[in-house]
Amino acid sequence: MYWYEMDEAQRIVYGMMGRSFCFDNGLTAESMGNKMIEMFNYLFNSTMESRPAFTMHKVEERVYEQTGIVE
Repeated sequence: MYWYEMDEAQRIVYGMMGRSFCFDNGLTAESMGNKMIEMFNYLFNSTMESRPAFTMHKVEERVYEQTGIVE
């Protein structure tokens, strides 16, 4: 059954059931925000090895012989 097939009373009942489910399982904005802060702190405080931003390699010049059509 889709939401638009329900009458208003059914939508309110199902909405309150979903709301109570979220509160019971810690799915509130405050708890999700605190979890994000906890994860960022874990990320920034972890002991990861840093690596150089980039490495440079010397490029050797190659001399190509003329093969094919030449003007």
